Amino acid sequence: LGGSVMYSDTGWRACTSAVVVAVLLTIAVNPAASAQGTISMAWLKDGFSAVQPALSGDGGIIAASGNKLVRLDKEGDTVWEWSPGAAAISAIAGDGSGGGWASSGKRIYRISQNGKLLWTYGWEEEITSLEPVQDGGIAATVEKGAILVDRLGKFRWLYDPATGCDT
Repeated sequence: LGGSVMYSDTGWRACTSAVVVAVLLTIAVNPAASAQGTISMAWLKDGFSAVQPALSGDGGIIAASGNKLVRLDKEGDTVWEWSPGAAAISAIAGDGSGGGWASSGKRIYRISQNGKLLWTYGWEEEITSLEPVQDGGIAATVEKGAILVDRLGKFRWLYDPATGCDT
């Protein structure tokens, strides 16, 4: 990568995440490069958390920086920033149009392509991961299984692996 290696306890995660962000963006911007077996770095940004970034659908990404969600374009420039408050972001999912979802604690946030909050959904347990579904909703893993929230932020079902039941 042509850069220095960080050895401090606080710096290695930011450095690793920045590399992941840069590699994801390079592959998204130039899919032919990854198909040919060569990857060149488009840009590198520091200060992002270890939460896996999401592709935005137009060559950019949505990434977490502490308690902020940051939308970067394909050149690595900030398009918008949004924050749920003091709690750190734990998961991100992109919607393919520049917006997406973020989770923080027991809440899921739906963010527009302009970085505006569309809705918030609260659950009983910590949200650990997010995955968009085809109809515009979001599936989330929680301690006791998985939940589905529709595109308007309304609860649809809970799957509990202990009982094998959908509710």
